[in-house]
Amino acid sequence: MASNQESERIDRLLAGGYLSGAEYDAIEQQVLSRTVTARGQPWRGRSAGIVGAFALAALIALWVCAPSLHTPGASPFTPKGEARLTSSGGLDVTCGAAPEHECEVGSTLLFLANSAEASGYFGAYAERVDAATPERIWYFPDAQGTSPRVEHGAGTQVLGRGIRIGAEHAAGPYRIVLWLTAEPLTRDEVVHLDPAKFVARNTLTIQVRR
Repeated sequence: MASNQESERIDRLLAGGYLSGAEYDAIEQQVLSRTVTARGQPWRGRSAGIVGAFALAALIALWVCAPSLHTPGASPFTPKGEARLTSSGGLDVTCGAAPEHECEVGSTLLFLANSAEASGYFGAYAERVDAATPERIWYFPDAQGTSPRVEHGAGTQVLGRGIRIGAEHAAGPYRIVLWLTAEPLTRDEVVHLDPAKFVARNTLTIQVRR
């Protein structure tokens, strides 16, 4: 009989690069457990339909991909024109059962969006908070220029693609910049985009640990 380790390896191979069934089930449980507080209220006080909106069987075929390009840049966006108030779109991140906004190297960073509040093409990158000249670690658009699409829906959902926290993330604090735009954009277009063109934006900090 194959060992548990060998079975997991076979599952991963059969999954063709996607998460195996066992891994999928484990992440599903972790994410669901993170959406409810100790008092049984919806995560972050959002609508009572949030947990039901995590229909992860339909929403997650979680593709684990590695960041591919580091580009110098000290500020999240280059101001251009007069910005208007932009919704956060319920944009957030989680590493499953880990404490809020904490991720171990080797874990999977999951992205959340409230599709009832905003929809569009999703983008994200990270910057080291305490670096003198921080480099961007791009998540989306990816190396192929692809950005996940958040369709209008009933509430918070987990995006169908996550990021494996790899060696490019040294232990420490990272600023995560998240956004939605009406049209798919290149990385350069995102950096120089008029702030008023963002459908939704949010900036938060995570702690990477080893």
